[in-house]
Amino acid sequence: MERQGHWGIKNILIVLGAFVFAVLMDLLIRNQRHTLDALAEEIAREWGLIEGRHAAVANEFAGSYKTLRARERHQGMLLGTVSALVAGSLCISVVQLLRYSVPKELMMAALLVGATAALAGGIAMLVILWRNRVRQGSVGKTGYQG
Repeated sequence: MERQGHWGIKNILIVLGAFVFAVLMDLLIRNQRHTLDALAEEIAREWGLIEGRHAAVANEFAGSYKTLRARERHQGMLLGTVSALVAGSLCISVVQLLRYSVPKELMMAALLVGATAALAGGIAMLVILWRNRVRQGSVGKTGYQG
């Protein structure tokens, strides 16, 4: 980006490119998250069948299912990390656009409003996640304890 003191087309196009990248990455991450959730549900269903119908041999498979649950959690954390990195990169791009395009006072006001909105959104998301967790109890949506 170039310091222009106004809304330069080059700077705006860079941020638009970052936005398109972020949207595409979000779609890919959501797809991977849905796939991971479907696999977790299938694993839980199969483990339930093993415990119910084949309890005598369930101990032989317990280690494998424990490993699968650990891999599911790890993959979920990786998806969350990538999502956070993409969101962070987009935020940095917008901050840089403001830094190079508007007067410092306006930039500070815009960042304050943005930070307040992000904090409010984060708190709302935590409340939603907490409420969903309370409704589900100690067992997650996949049906098995991890």
